[in-house]
Amino acid sequence: MEVLELRAAHLSNFEVLTFLSELDVQKLEEPPAFGGIGDSDKSLMDLHTIEQEVIKYLKSTPCVAQSSTQVQQFKEALQRYDITKAEKLMLLNIRPRSIAELNPLIEDIDDRLSQDQQEDLVGLIQQLLPYEEPLLDAADEGEATPADPMDTENATA
Repeated sequence: MEVLELRAAHLSNFEVLTFLSELDVQKLEEPPAFGGIGDSDKSLMDLHTIEQEVIKYLKSTPCVAQSSTQVQQFKEALQRYDITKAEKLMLLNIRPRSIAELNPLIEDIDDRLSQDQQEDLVGLIQQLLPYEEPLLDAADEGEATPADPMDTENATA
């Protein structure tokens, strides 16, 4: 694979998860041959480990509940707002549930969007990208969960 134009396109978490999942299925059909203990084989094993960790992480995020239809509808609905492609991508990946969560994602939001537009945008996100956090049961409590970046109490140095 060769990168023809750097930053020509941005991928959402959903698109990355879809790509890596399809790649994983292909590997199941034709598993890579890890031969001896050469450097290239070690690199392939490392790459496979990274891919699996990314898939595992993304499956714990809201993108697991998205579909390509939802993503397309969301992109079309955002065209009426004065926001950049990068901001649209952050909205898709993070799914803010309130105006307070929306503010850090859109630069100069108060100058670019009215209060009503901000409320409409949050409602649009909740309507087109519904997601409910999975409930943890006693068996899941022992498993590692992704850390909340806003949680300063449990942050490790």
